[in-house]
Formats: sequence, C-alpha cells, structure tokens
Amino acid sequence: MGNIMRKNSCGGDEFARNKKVVDPEVLKNMGNNAYKGGRFEEAVALYDRAIALDSSKATYHCNKSAALIGLRRFQEALAECEESVRLEPSYTRAHNRLATIYFRLGEAEKSPRLQSVNPRY
Repeated sequence: MGNIMRKNSCGGDEFARNKKVVDPEVLKNMGNNAYKGGRFEEAVALYDRAIALDSSKATYHCNKSAALIGLRRFQEALAECEESVRLEPSYTRAHNRLATIYFRLGEAEKSPRLQSVNPRY
C-alpha cells in the first residue's frame, strides 16, 4: 500500500509551505488572507507569529482580535484589542473593534468610544 496524501481543506497548505517566513508584514498579510477565507484559527496562528517578531505593531493585535471574534473568543479578542489601543491610541479601527467586542459581550456601556461620546456612562 502506498502513502495517502490529503490536501488540507482548511487552506493550511499555504501556512505549511511558509513556516520559514520571518517578515512580520508577510505573516500579517498571510493572516489577512486566511481571515478573508474564514480560516480564523490559521489567521490567529499567523498573527501570533507576526506579534512574536514585532509586538509593537497595533495592527497585528487588532487583526488578531478580529480573528478571535470570528472564533467567538471575545475575552481574548478584548485583550488583543486593548493592547492595540495601548500601542496606538489614535488607531480608530481598534477603538471601533473594541466597541464591537463590548457590544457582543452585552457590555456596551464599558466601551471607551461610547463613554467619550456620551459621558453619562
């Protein structure tokens, strides 16, 4: 009997071929492609690798947060998004995503974005 080779239906082939990639921007772009394809676990792994190489980029954390939202891992998404805002306080997309997470958690009143618009919260 011969060896049976199966193609990974989750798109992991691209991930496996590029294990040696060391440019965090390339990893982020690969993560973006995985995210767009609905392969959120793969996207998280790629964003993790980008963050391991350069943890100072708010976009890496924010993108990882989006993939975690796709996996319904809201607490982890919240932590990544908060890190993104900490790294780049003027990053609007991170603020919007943070508001989305709080809304999905049923805690919209905790959103810093909402608080700045309506200080009664």
